[in-house]
Amino acid sequence: RIWIEAELPTDTLYRVVKARVLEDEIPEGEDQLSVEADRVTDGCLRLLTAMGQGSPELERALRSAAPPGVVADRIASVVIPDPALRQELLETLDVRRRLERLGAALDQLAREVN
Repeated sequence: RIWIEAELPTDTLYRVVKARVLEDEIPEGEDQLSVEADRVTDGCLRLLTAMGQGSPELERALRSAAPPGVVADRIASVVIPDPALRQELLETLDVRRRLERLGAALDQLAREVN
């Protein structure tokens, strides 16, 4: 995540900007974030299995050691069909809030599939 501070003049076909990195906000109780990330991962795997798209390889990839914010980003980018919601999740720096919102979205998708 970045904050674009200024667009720089360029003669290229793409934009060049001055930007600063926006770090994930990790609240106290980081252990609770891991529990929430596991819950979101489990929900994602249940959803994919219900849709006939689960696999051992996918489960290994989702369960590989990664920070909770990365887990949320990976799952949202692949599973969430609504671009507005994906954008909302990308803009959410608070990792706990991002995981909670993603978990709720996965629960909603699972209800729609079943």
